[in-house]
Amino acid sequence: MSLIEATLFGDFALQIAEQTHTQFRTSKVQALLAYLIVERENAVRREQLYDLLWPGLPLQSAQVNLRQTLYQARKVLSAAHKTPIVSERGMLQLNPELPLSADVIRFDALLRANAQHEHVDLRSCQLCRERLEEAVSLYTGPLLANVYLSDSNEFEDWAAGRRAAYERSYFDALATLTTIYLRNGRYSEAEAGARRQLEQDNLREVAYQQL
Repeated sequence: MSLIEATLFGDFALQIAEQTHTQFRTSKVQALLAYLIVERENAVRREQLYDLLWPGLPLQSAQVNLRQTLYQARKVLSAAHKTPIVSERGMLQLNPELPLSADVIRFDALLRANAQHEHVDLRSCQLCRERLEEAVSLYTGPLLANVYLSDSNEFEDWAAGRRAAYERSYFDALATLTTIYLRNGRYSEAEAGARRQLEQDNLREVAYQQL
């Protein structure tokens, strides 16, 4: 089976079997795929997806729409696994066996590893610095920048919340990395880190202090 390589920072895209998918059958298919990848560790009730993707639509119509959208989503992922999305007792989730690689997965893993790695002095932890460097390099833009549902405030609220959380994690990682550079006398890299923060948020007081 082919590996799925997903990009979620910046514009959403999937690469499967050497084919890059940036355009999808409908915006709902794109939104569902993006949602399932971001929420890959959590099963979701079908009723939640009705409300997320088709708020206010009669139940029967929402059920039909979800079946059609799921069919198209599975079709996109079918080159990677014969059962890419599992359904059990009214719950849906990406198949844990799906061969999926994604920038957000790697980003989460790097920051989680650092959080679990207790140390006294950041200057003495080269591995922590390397993890932070990789994590900030993965963040190429806001989460799901091109995924938008004009007819669903519920989806937009979910996306905005996730987007803000990843942005906070990114800025925290970049600020910590800049501090590590400062403490090690790597001033040109520290300056670049502080300026990178300000280029994306010119109100970051910590970045001004570091600069």
